[in-house]
Amino acid sequence: MLRFLTLAPAFVLLLLYPNVGRPDEPLQVNAGDNIVLMGYEPWFGPKGVYYGNAPHQPKLKSANTTAIGLKGYDSADEKIIFQHAAWLKEAGVHAILLDHSNGTACTFGDGRFCSEKPEEVAAGKAHFGKIKDNITAIFKRLAAGSVPLKIVPLLGGGEPTALEPNADGITSLEKQINFYLDLFAKHPGLSVQY
Repeated sequence: MLRFLTLAPAFVLLLLYPNVGRPDEPLQVNAGDNIVLMGYEPWFGPKGVYYGNAPHQPKLKSANTTAIGLKGYDSADEKIIFQHAAWLKEAGVHAILLDHSNGTACTFGDGRFCSEKPEEVAAGKAHFGKIKDNITAIFKRLAAGSVPLKIVPLLGGGEPTALEPNADGITSLEKQINFYLDLFAKHPGLSVQY
């Protein structure tokens, strides 16, 4: 059965029903299993850096979250991560689809592909670097928690330069893949195996 839910700041991508794993072990998914995945975007926070006036840049203010008891919102905040994990567990979610599909060249590259203007390169690297820091914090916090929530990274190179070699000969997409391989090596219980 396909259903859609809303849970700020995430959006449901796919909701099918379950076979729940333990917090310290990978979630094993076999043919015929149904699991619940929810998209999760790790770019919110008072320390977030906003790059230009692009309409996709989220600017969630404290006033927006105070009403629901969060008193501000930061994707790297331990209390926020634990609260989201509790809500997601209550909703029957097994894994978050962690959206890291944009800014791959800015995040993992040498910067020359973000823009021709040095000030835009610096702003882009700061913005996407904060998202990378938030992702590292999410892995660390979920690994320390008791909720059996797993992570499926959504990788990509929204910009075609993510597939071009950097000065060191390695593409930004390869560096992004290695970033996640390192995180899963440190936190193997957060993976989904199928």
